[in-house]
Amino acid sequence: MLTVPYAVQSQFIEDYLLVVMNDYESYEYLKEKAWELPINSLATLLQEEFEKMVDEKAGDPAEVGSLLIRQMLMNQGSDTWYNLARQISEQFAE
Repeated sequence: MLTVPYAVQSQFIEDYLLVVMNDYESYEYLKEKAWELPINSLATLLQEEFEKMVDEKAGDPAEVGSLLIRQMLMNQGSDTWYNLARQISEQFAE
């Protein structure tokens, strides 16, 4: 299992939340999913959707820049996604 340094994980979570919590559609979508899914399932969903988006937006996977973007964004490890899902669930539980 990939272990991501805590500082990298925390920054990724902070950046992710900053973007999605300031977009109405993303916010409503996350709220709905947080209410209907357990944390593990939410974490898996977030990871799969993010990886799909990176695949669609990162460009040609044969180009060095694209490979760098994929490496930086997609290799967060399962702990990062679980912690992100936990934070989202806690936020919407209030």
